[in-house]
Amino acid sequence: MNTTDNNLDTQWAEITVHAPCESVEAVTAILLQNGCHGVAETGTTYKKLVGIIPMDANFSDNFTLIKSQLLTLPEFELPAVSEPEIKITVESDWAN
Repeated sequence: MNTTDNNLDTQWAEITVHAPCESVEAVTAILLQNGCHGVAETGTTYKKLVGIIPMDANFSDNFTLIKSQLLTLPEFELPAVSEPEIKITVESDWAN
């Protein structure tokens, strides 16, 4: 069996957060510091940020940290952001 085929079955979570422009840098940092392998940004006035994180043994702890840290943004005089949304995907979905 090819080990590359096994990697295509890896599950990932796409964590989506909608944020005003003033909060984008902080949200991106929170996502990256808590296990996301990258963050995509779309939108103009109100941004959609999507972080990709593996569904591994650390996922639950990482996601809890992301949620709690996002809630602290107003303490730093940054606008509040949306509740993070999760979409589960399999790496083989990206191959096509």
